[in-house]
Amino acid sequence: AFAEEAPASPLCEVFPAACGTATRRAASRSSERTEATIATAHRNGLRWTLSNGLVEATIDPSALCAVAITRHADRTSDALPPLTIDTPDETPCTVTETAGPDTLSERGSVAVAIAWSGNGWTQRAVLSLADGAAGPEVSVSRTRERSTTLTNLTATELTWTLDGREVRVPVGHAARVHGA
Repeated sequence: AFAEEAPASPLCEVFPAACGTATRRAASRSSERTEATIATAHRNGLRWTLSNGLVEATIDPSALCAVAITRHADRTSDALPPLTIDTPDETPCTVTETAGPDTLSERGSVAVAIAWSGNGWTQRAVLSLADGAAGPEVSVSRTRERSTTLTNLTATELTWTLDGREVRVPVGHAARVHGA
């Protein structure tokens, strides 16, 4: 059994794809894309940065894995306040490079997994950035006391498999699965 809930609207500013407001200048890996819009991921010390020339997302593990987003448009930069993904306590996170959702593979993308675990709970967020995307996308799964919450702030419906069951989560929504 699961319950569905919609995310708060301020998330639309950070993850515009989840609210249907994202635009892409290069929607696929075709001749339209330019070197300036190809997504890259790089690590500098503990910090990870995903960038595609239009937007940059930097993850800082030393600051509770805060995500700082800067948008670059018309030769100006607009930095949003750093965002931290809610966790049950202040457990340090780990960040590793990973593959983004299958829905981004044809468009070209980069992604990092941000993981936490603590006293009886685990959480994993996948922060991805596609070529030419106007903002990053994130999916989060949190398990605590045999209950899992799945949050989809990407541009397409995502499917998780829990205990052999497929759980589909629409764009911009969360699902709570009990007994998983």
